[in-house]
Amino acid sequence: MPQPSTRSKAAQGGSIGNVSSYSSSPRTTLLNQQLDGKIAAMETQLTKQITDAIVGQINTIISSEVSKSIDQIKLMFSTQLADMQQEIDQLKQQHAASIDTFTKELSFIKNKISQQENSVVATELRLHGVPFIENEDLTHLVKTLCESLEITVPDIDNVKRLRGNPNRPTNTDAPIIIKLKTPQAKNKFLFDVADFKQKNNKTHLLLNQMGFESDAKIYINEQLTKQNHNILKSAVRLKKQNRLWSVYTRRGMIYVKRQRNDNAVCVRNIDQLDKIKTKNHLSANQNNEIRETEEENEMQNNNVSCVNQSGFRGFEQSASL
Repeated sequence: MPQPSTRSKAAQGGSIGNVSSYSSSPRTTLLNQQLDGKIAAMETQLTKQITDAIVGQINTIISSEVSKSIDQIKLMFSTQLADMQQEIDQLKQQHAASIDTFTKELSFIKNKISQQENSVVATELRLHGVPFIENEDLTHLVKTLCESLEITVPDIDNVKRLRGNPNRPTNTDAPIIIKLKTPQAKNKFLFDVADFKQKNNKTHLLLNQMGFESDAKIYINEQLTKQNHNILKSAVRLKKQNRLWSVYTRRGMIYVKRQRNDNAVCVRNIDQLDKIKTKNHLSANQNNEIRETEEENEMQNNNVSCVNQSGFRGFEQSASL
């Protein structure tokens, strides 16, 4: 059997080699790479779109569920609050009478305590502006003042100086407490002092009227309880703001007038003072009137007796509160 020649094999081999070389040409490789790149980009874009869609749906579902839960919680709490308010209203209605009675009783007790405290200082006067001296005879100073004013010396029970401020070198600013025998004696003394000022056209008492070589001012006021003293300070502050016409004391109690011709109102606590309707700022005409009667008002600020339409008499507290 004849054998194929070497040439034939070579020719065949060369033919196969040509096919292999054609299939792996550079052009084919480039196309394959471009195709692979486009496929990969499409896969990435499709994956992102699918992921975004899924995440969006999940967020929508979560948001919807959370909103539903919040609405349910709000409804639950609203119902509970409504029930609680209804219970509170029912309790208020059931115990309204008891609360009202308790409030009245508490107010009554507070007033009684205030009256008792006021009775303790009902016969006392507070004297400011007298300097401290060693071995001072305070009773003698009071009698000297009465003689200088040409008024009757009251029935004195005791005269003492309060403890001074420890941060000051002397007791100059420490007030003197004058305790008389009766409230009537105290009131008469104050009226006598006021009448002296009016008759002699004086706006202040002076130290030289007590035997000192000084024309410094001194002040005599009713002694007040701590509560009434705080009320007085608040009322005086309102008067300085032109929101009250006058503020004065009588028998240890505080009285205020909103307008010049108003009846006086007794103020027993700070809350009552806050509720009093204070007058508006004064008009230009009223301010002119005040300037024309400045001397009269200055006298009223220093224990001059006051009279309203009903004949009520009291005393303006001096500036040394």
